[in-house]
Amino acid sequence: MPYQLVRPTAREQVDPNSSVEPAQHSSRSNADSDDSDTSRGLREATASTIRPFCRTFVRYPNSRTILRINIPDVDAEHYQYAFKRLESDKIVQYPHLRIFYAQVAWSTDPVFTETTAEVSLYAGERDCEARARVVRSYRVVIDWSQWDPKLRAALRLEIRVAQQEAREQVGTTAKSWLFFLGKQDPVEPATFRVGHHADYAFLTAQIRYPASQSPKPPTPRRPGTSRRYLRNNPTRRRK
Repeated sequence: MPYQLVRPTAREQVDPNSSVEPAQHSSRSNADSDDSDTSRGLREATASTIRPFCRTFVRYPNSRTILRINIPDVDAEHYQYAFKRLESDKIVQYPHLRIFYAQVAWSTDPVFTETTAEVSLYAGERDCEARARVVRSYRVVIDWSQWDPKLRAALRLEIRVAQQEAREQVGTTAKSWLFFLGKQDPVEPATFRVGHHADYAFLTAQIRYPASQSPKPPTPRRPGTSRRYLRNNPTRRRK
């Protein structure tokens, strides 16, 4: 189970053809696992990108509060608190660094320049009259100015694969997500900046959220319909 992120140095680049983290071949993640016993007998391991952490977050929703995690500069010790979904209907400031995530807005084409790759998200300020329309979206700007051609090609390929999978999943509960360990721009809060090639991941998945652990209030009954009342007053039982 991935526990600690150890980023590779510039010379220790992640092989985009590695079978260990094959996001460029498929970004789909299975969220249907039974994770009731995930805390038993699992070794905590290191990982060189955030991708395996994101897959674990998606795959084991019921264990997020107990699975430990150690990400540089993220002041959270468990998966539940190390990840943060961006607000879907407004732009807000996030005071703490997290592995942020949101749906990708593939209706807006990614923008590539010599120094950056920019991806728009389906989250942010929405049209008051058409809530499905985002008028000012969050965007992730990946600085690849120091990346070699191999790493740039890997990102482009992952984007193409994620776009294709999004098209294939239209009409299903699976969505296209971008996870990223990025810093929010202090002047333009809709912009997040990512610099390291280990700090982003595209996943196609249905993300599940367990129900609150707090007890639910009892459903009120109509007067005269409690089980005890009906036992003591059989004539009042409904036919």
